[in-house]
Formats: sequence, C-alpha cells, structure tokens
Amino acid sequence: MGIAFSDRPAADRWFPSGYKGPRGALLVTLKRSGGLAARDLAVELGLSANAVRHHLKELEADGVIAYRREQRGVGAPTYVWHLSAAGEALFPERSKEIVTELLDRVAEQTGRQPIVAALETRFAELTRR
Repeated sequence: MGIAFSDRPAADRWFPSGYKGPRGALLVTLKRSGGLAARDLAVELGLSANAVRHHLKELEADGVIAYRREQRGVGAPTYVWHLSAAGEALFPERSKEIVTELLDRVAEQTGRQPIVAALETRFAELTRR
C-alpha cells in the first residue's frame, strides 16, 4: 500500500513546509507509483476523494504535479496524476552516493583495475555511438 501517515515524518524532514502532511504523502505516493488517478490516491492514503482532489489542485497550481488523460475502456477518460519536473526535483538524488559507495566496495574486494577497465570500455562504447 502507499505511504502510511505514520511514515510521514521521514518525508517531512526534507520537504519544503508547503508539502508536509497529506501533500507530502501525495507526492511520495506519486513518486513511488509513477502516477495514479485521484480515486486510487484516496484509497492508497486513506483520505476522502474530495480531500485528495483539493490537494492535487493545490499541488498542480504550484507546478509540482501534472496530469495526463488516459482512456481506459469505454466511458470518460481517467486523469492520471504524476510528478512534474519540478516535483521530481523535490526528491533528493541519491544515485551518485549509491554508485560511489558500490564502487568503493568493489574496489576493496577486487582492486581498482577492474573498475577502471569497465569504465574505459563503457566510455569507448559511448564514443562509438
């Protein structure tokens, strides 16, 4: 299931003040899911559909989320909410830290040369492209 309200304090530590509480939970759920309809967000977060729609409109006005129309069978289209580029920027990018830590651990076990060789091979492939 989505982010429980008991999980909010972890997200609240690094979100700007306007994105704490239910809005922070919405952003985290959209980040994890890649996009959901308002009804699905309400179920995930245990909020009313009206409360979710209110927060979605506020977040959209801030430019941190957007929606796309999806046709799902017969009937009216579904609006699927997702993070915008500005919304993605609210989340810390940790891949650099993770890759650096991983490379350090591999270097401890095998030495630096295998890492250097792998990177040289990769750069050579990119150059050819």
